[in-house]
Amino acid sequence: MCKRGFATVRNIEDRAGCFFSFCPLAAIGWLHRKIKNSFYLVIGSPVCESFIQNAFGMMLFAKPRFATAVIEEYDLFLGTSPKRILEFAKEIANGYKIDVLFLLETCPSQLLKLDVARWAEIASAELEIPVINVPISGLDASFTEGEDSILSSLVDLCPSDAHRPNLILVGSLAGSVESEFLYEFRNLKHPVSFLPPAAIGELPSISEKTTAVFLHPYLEQTRKKLAARGCNIVSTVFPLGASASRQFFEDVFNALGVSAKGLAEREANIFARNAELHGRIFGKKFFFFPDTQLEIPLARFLSSLGGEIVELSVPKINTKLLSKELEFLDNGIAIIERADFNEQMNKILLTRPDLIIAPLALTTPLLQKGYKVKHSMDFILLPIQGFSNHRSLVELFTNAMI
Repeated sequence: MCKRGFATVRNIEDRAGCFFSFCPLAAIGWLHRKIKNSFYLVIGSPVCESFIQNAFGMMLFAKPRFATAVIEEYDLFLGTSPKRILEFAKEIANGYKIDVLFLLETCPSQLLKLDVARWAEIASAELEIPVINVPISGLDASFTEGEDSILSSLVDLCPSDAHRPNLILVGSLAGSVESEFLYEFRNLKHPVSFLPPAAIGELPSISEKTTAVFLHPYLEQTRKKLAARGCNIVSTVFPLGASASRQFFEDVFNALGVSAKGLAEREANIFARNAELHGRIFGKKFFFFPDTQLEIPLARFLSSLGGEIVELSVPKINTKLLSKELEFLDNGIAIIERADFNEQMNKILLTRPDLIIAPLALTTPLLQKGYKVKHSMDFILLPIQGFSNHRSLVELFTNAMI
């Protein structure tokens, strides 16, 4: 199936299969310390509780800022769920210093038609802090979309300021990458903000004079909300690798009417310093299972270094956010949505890729079969954006092939 709507006609096939991914609640793992004095309360089942405990167990020693409220059958029968959630919220407020509480509405709570949004309103009035309802469903979502749900809920709280142009960088980043990006934009006359912010009181203003640029391709709900409020959304690539970082900053500067200086020279210097390392990518075959929605930007990066993409499978394609990426991706690379797993395994046997990028559920079985595998979640948890992380990004692939 060929789909149109990009600068070129792309070969995008929908195989009506499935993908193996964590629950979107996994986003708590990298967001729960991004916003100072925030707390994440999951409204769910024992399965949700088990996932949280197992996925984030290594954080328990650090007094984690997340918990699970398990809805029991007797609560549903007696109608006592709202009261119990309010009591739980008060207990959290007494035990922690919190400026914002997120109530995460999971698959079980949605299937049971629980009015978590109303509970959030009641708790917010009682606690006198923002209590935000965040619908998070893993029924048809990749695990990275949990961040999208949380950020889109924050957009509703952002103030309006029609007289002040500003730039918003949308998507969570490591602190070191945030510092690098702020340095790149240091000479702008516009205020530069991040979403998510460092504190709930630092939410950026949003108006028709706001320019927003996205750092991840899985933030579609957030994009829609910002666009609905009149933001100018910059169409660009994601800053993975030196070439994409140059293009990213050039596009943002152009959108703001500012000339970009020295970016091409920095890109050339990085390529000159890493020529030997790039040679370890050239000619190697890479196979992407669907998981994070970063597959297309990563494939574009590897292809630009001479890597051969034998399979590029994605959970879904957000065309608005990925339009520029698809322009830069080699047009000979076919993209597969909802891939058929059996077909993929047969293709691995035929192509014998040098490296497979796979979700956690498939990593160990593939390793046991003798393949070189890179866990796809590493590209979410590690700092890989910007000029300074170009070499680190290359090494994530080259080290996995040793």
